[in-house]
Amino acid sequence: STNKRNDLLRVYPMRLLIYSDLHLEFSDFTPAQTGFDVVILAGDIYVGELGIVWAKRQFAEVPVIYVCGNHEYYHHDILEFDARCRDECGGFEHKVWTKRCIRYRGYSISLCDAVDRFRSPW
Repeated sequence: STNKRNDLLRVYPMRLLIYSDLHLEFSDFTPAQTGFDVVILAGDIYVGELGIVWAKRQFAEVPVIYVCGNHEYYHHDILEFDARCRDECGGFEHKVWTKRCIRYRGYSISLCDAVDRFRSPW
């Protein structure tokens, strides 16, 4: 029921750490390390799969939701890049998600990238 769900959300709030447009190819950045349950990296973190490498190093203990922006695709074949990102995740897959919608701790989190904006919903 709606009341039961609302009670659960009051008891188990989710704390998000959200970053986008860090452009680490131009300068380094040291993120916060405590006080959140999930990290959302919402595009243009680093060129190529280097953003995933960075995320694995920075956020080893919490789930990371990573959605590529246009800078991740620079100098890469767009048709092969997603597979390369999955390969880079390796054993870290349970922490770096590139899915467009996930459920975590009773919450639904939906994300899209620049390509999704131009797709018809029908």
